[in-house]
Amino acid sequence: MSNDPQRPADAVVRESARGAALITFAKLWFMATGFLQPLVLTRLLGQEGYGLYGVVLSSISIVNNVVVSGSIQAMSRAVIQGGDRALRRALLLHAALGATLGLTLFAGADVFGATLLRDPQVPRLLRVAAIVVADY
Repeated sequence: MSNDPQRPADAVVRESARGAALITFAKLWFMATGFLQPLVLTRLLGQEGYGLYGVVLSSISIVNNVVVSGSIQAMSRAVIQGGDRALRRALLLHAALGATLGLTLFAGADVFGATLLRDPQVPRLLRVAAIVVADY
């Protein structure tokens, strides 16, 4: 019975169905939390606090989206062309880029927040957000 060719196909179907169910659940979770986030945060932070949150989030989202999109393309291309060695090199370059962007945001928080946006509360929040940028 161990030579049954149907056995592996059944396992693949089960694993594929499980993966599709998990992806569907994750998508529903992100949609629900994305819908509830503004409602909950506005109540917790108040209008002014939520406004500051929005300013900081929109400021770092631009950088994060570029980094994430670019790194996905670069990493996939590197792995296809060069294998594990290229992946390790790409990860090191990505870590260096993240650290550089995070440090730049941290150092430039006063100029961006207090000078350009003219809000003395933003630089402190941008410095905290710099950690997120560096981690991406």
